[in-house]
Amino acid sequence: MSLLCFCFHQARAQDQAIYKAFDNAIGIENTVLFSGVEYLDNTQSVNAKNKFLYTGQEYVPGSLTYNKQFFPEVFLKYNVVDDRLLIQLSYQGKQSNFELVTAQVDSFTIGTHDFVRIQNENPDIQNGFLEKLLDKNGLQLFKKYRKNSRKKLDRSFTYYEYEFDTPDYFLQKGNDFFEIGGRGDVVDLFPENKAEIKEIFKQYRDLFRSNRDAFMKLLFGSIADNYKMPE
Repeated sequence: MSLLCFCFHQARAQDQAIYKAFDNAIGIENTVLFSGVEYLDNTQSVNAKNKFLYTGQEYVPGSLTYNKQFFPEVFLKYNVVDDRLLIQLSYQGKQSNFELVTAQVDSFTIGTHDFVRIQNENPDIQNGFLEKLLDKNGLQLFKKYRKNSRKKLDRSFTYYEYEFDTPDYFLQKGNDFFEIGGRGDVVDLFPENKAEIKEIFKQYRDLFRSNRDAFMKLLFGSIADNYKMPE
């Protein structure tokens, strides 16, 4: 690890310690996190095929920037289907679950996934929480998770099962967002890289099929290596 990288991680850890000490000093109940609302879901799930990114019932360690305030070491659940972020807070020995106000969530990390809230005026681009897969030389690659639903009928009640579906990918180039549906969309954005794009799709065909995230990061990482933002 380089000295620069070590210093960056050390500074980040020190910042998180400061934020945590501040929250402990004023009391978590006095922060903006308690401005959320009770989470209600009218559709029942009875197994791991539920609406969440992590399909277990437990909340997952993460961090959060909410109403422009950073909170390290919080416990979160992300509802992929309804695009809602939940938080579990401990207060006076009791645990409470809240749905955070979406418009006040700037970004969050849950497990190994980094999300930002996107709000733009293009009606063709999905707003809401998108995972940031790549940020390099002015190009940012995002992923929008999808889950499909299936209604199940039991003897005594009705419930739903949810499974991951093909995600959507978006590229931010400057201030503009573009949906990436296939090779043609990439060539249209980077015609000067046409030969390189064609070769990557050919060489990494199996990766495209087996791990779309890894393929997308490889593709746009390669393009970004020589990309220069227009002045």
